Amino acid sequence: MSKRRLFYGRRKVIFAGGIYHVTQRATGAEPLFLEQADYLYMLHLLKETVKKYNLDLFAFTLMSNHLHLLLRINGENLKEAMHNLFTRYGIYFNSKYERKGHVFCDNYRAAVCLSDSYLLTTSLYIHANPYRAKLTKKAFDYRWSSLSLFTGHSDKIAFVNHKFILKMLDKNLSRAADIYKKMILEFLQLEITGAADDFSPIKRLTLNMAAVFHRSFANKNFRQEAEFGEIIKNLTGKKRIYTPTHKNARFFVVKQLLARGYSVKETADLLKVNRLTIYRLINEAKVKNQQIYKTM
Repeated sequence: MSKRRLFYGRRKVIFAGGIYHVTQRATGAEPLFLEQADYLYMLHLLKETVKKYNLDLFAFTLMSNHLHLLLRINGENLKEAMHNLFTRYGIYFNSKYERKGHVFCDNYRAAVCLSDSYLLTTSLYIHANPYRAKLTKKAFDYRWSSLSLFTGHSDKIAFVNHKFILKMLDKNLSRAADIYKKMILEFLQLEITGAADDFSPIKRLTLNMAAVFHRSFANKNFRQEAEFGEIIKNLTGKKRIYTPTHKNARFFVVKQLLARGYSVKETADLLKVNRLTIYRLINEAKVKNQQIYKTM
């Protein structure tokens, strides 16, 4: 396993109102979509899932062997929604192509978006993926993503709430679309390392984009979830953890910070503990079989 892979436990911490960057991929080198009808059916299922589970879908990209979703859950139902979506598509795919076995990897990956700036950069990251993967010669021409909504070229995908992100840039949607276009073009010039579904570069990319578009990124950190901020506040400076609740909370914070590209040292500094505390927590999680991959 590549050392750039971040750890993602089987037990995800989910809370109502949380905004998540979800990725899921096909098993091995298998494809997810072989023709136009497959992409269209996934969009059909995605629309039904958004309605059935009361989700707010902000952005998406369907790739040949994996997909990205940026969404908010309004109940603690992310697991149920994703299970329904991926199971239904898997049944369709196996039936159509007369195959057996899993279509998707066992576990989807999800990283919670803790700030508006991170949310904005994640949307750029998702929309840049097809161009990065050389699935299109022009980033704005890729059909199977929500980018056309953000650039004002289309308004046909009614179940995507793209305006939520655009209004972070400007209350006037036309001006916001122009800003987003410039951001995409700038984003494509940045060097991105890691796999196409790797979350680790997003923290650094957020800083890079903020340096160029400082006005648009100014004050975009106010959406830090109250639960997460309160956890950090309560845990800061506690060198010993006395209860399972504290231990689980600290593990959640560490997992999310490392998932955003923070190093072990940066995570320890933020929580005001030493690095040994972070390593100890990670090692304890390993013992519990939570499938942890470290990035140093």
